[in-house]
Amino acid sequence: MAKILGEMGKISLKFRSGTGIEEFKQKFSLTNSELAAFLRNLAQEIESGGKVEVAYGRVSLCVNPMSPIWTGVGSSRIKSKVRTPSG
Repeated sequence: MAKILGEMGKISLKFRSGTGIEEFKQKFSLTNSELAAFLRNLAQEIESGGKVEVAYGRVSLCVNPMSPIWTGVGSSRIKSKVRTPSG
């Protein structure tokens, strides 16, 4: 399980009638070492295959990612973003 440390920020959910939650976004404020530890744990979860679980406190989210995986990284302090396109 990849655990997120740091402070929780803005959350957004998109719902679709009949299917429930379609998109979930959560922002966090982490130190450099907290982010590095989270990314290492997340990479291990993805490489092991199967379900990937991410947790913050007592709340966790479990997904079964299919390749290719769309990723996005951003930082509001230095106004930079990194995106990896799928396929």
